[in-house]
Amino acid sequence: MLGLILTFLKPFNTALVLWLILSGSNWLAAMAIMWLMICDILDGFFFRRSSFKANKKLFWFRRVFDVVLDRVATEAVLVTMIVCLNFPLYLYFTEGVREFFLLGAWLYGLKARRPLREPNLFSRISAFNVGLMAIAWLIVPKAAVWLLIPVIAFGIPGLRQYYWTIAR
Repeated sequence: MLGLILTFLKPFNTALVLWLILSGSNWLAAMAIMWLMICDILDGFFFRRSSFKANKKLFWFRRVFDVVLDRVATEAVLVTMIVCLNFPLYLYFTEGVREFFLLGAWLYGLKARRPLREPNLFSRISAFNVGLMAIAWLIVPKAAVWLLIPVIAFGIPGLRQYYWTIAR
């Protein structure tokens, strides 16, 4: 039950992050992004251990809802940071390319009738570093550039692993 609650709180957590960014509270916004990332990790952890997992329709709905909200939250926060805090476009572009290739892998899985069910560890670490990159830009902007390295370094093997999972 707690996993489902954390999933449905994601839009409110995202709104809190956006409000804090717009109000100029960078430290609080960084903590709110960290809270959003922790909730994202814990929602799946608790949901997999709940009795709701037996209900296939609810499990599928929560999984799709969670993935869509993750993407919306990430894009909303980064676009707001571009507009309000001069977040570098090349950092956002790198995240956009990563998302584009993940969408391609997902569509390829649907076409091959082997849809991707769960993210792999490399892809999760890459996404986590995108969140850390946003936090770093709010607190120590020069450190944000260095977090681009793990986003790419874990994103590429994650994408390869998706491809080989589908291709087999």
